[in-house]
Amino acid sequence: MQGKIESQPAQPAAAQIEINQNGTFPPAYITEAGGNQTNSIQIIQQGQNQFVELIPPPPVPQQRKAQRKSQPKAKVLPPDLNIEGPSSNKAYKIALVDAQLTVSPQALGFLPSNYWLNLDSTFGDLVTKFFQRKNNANCRFPHKLYNALSIVEQDPKMYNLLGVKWITDTVFKVDKLLFGRVLGISSIDGGLFHQQGNFPSHGFCEVSGQELEQLKTNYNLTDIDQDRVRLMHHPDGLFQKSSNEDDVNRCKWGNTQ
Repeated sequence: MQGKIESQPAQPAAAQIEINQNGTFPPAYITEAGGNQTNSIQIIQQGQNQFVELIPPPPVPQQRKAQRKSQPKAKVLPPDLNIEGPSSNKAYKIALVDAQLTVSPQALGFLPSNYWLNLDSTFGDLVTKFFQRKNNANCRFPHKLYNALSIVEQDPKMYNLLGVKWITDTVFKVDKLLFGRVLGISSIDGGLFHQQGNFPSHGFCEVSGQELEQLKTNYNLTDIDQDRVRLMHHPDGLFQKSSNEDDVNRCKWGNTQ
């Protein structure tokens, strides 16, 4: 049975159309009733009135997706630091995304001096954009070491994240797991202490056993095991707490004893 369009006095602009028994519209059967464009037609099929929309609604404009700022991620997480406490990998990962944990590089005298703007930096940005960048003229290993020591000198709690700390004006201690983690070094012993590692190749060496015993009389050095935690210095005196930028810049690759 075929249904037929009935004209509706209240809707003079409705289109007239016949539909098949299966409810489909035959081609070329649509005619306009009046001169105005119709938005819908009214059909009668099996005694029921139905309205069919002819013109689709305008497309909804797509909203631009807000670009998310990528968050700093941990590059190296030493298994020995899968522990609880302020130096743990868990605490380190939290610190990387903590927007309130900031550092003022210029105020701390970061090196090289012409590289840093008078702007605060989050700890996470400092790690990914400076400490873990490949060594170059603006972020050489002595710069990274000096700046890390400067942060801890101002805030001793940051030792748990950076792993270096001045003991005297010329001697500093290094926790190889903490410092290697913040530098993103996967092979920590080789990257820091072997012959071609960062410390020996820039002229740094460990204090002797005799010097260590002398220092123990004045400083709490119970954590020094000469493996994970070591005391380091620069025998040429180029790297000290009071060193100027020229002195630190002289600690160059291959400057070994």
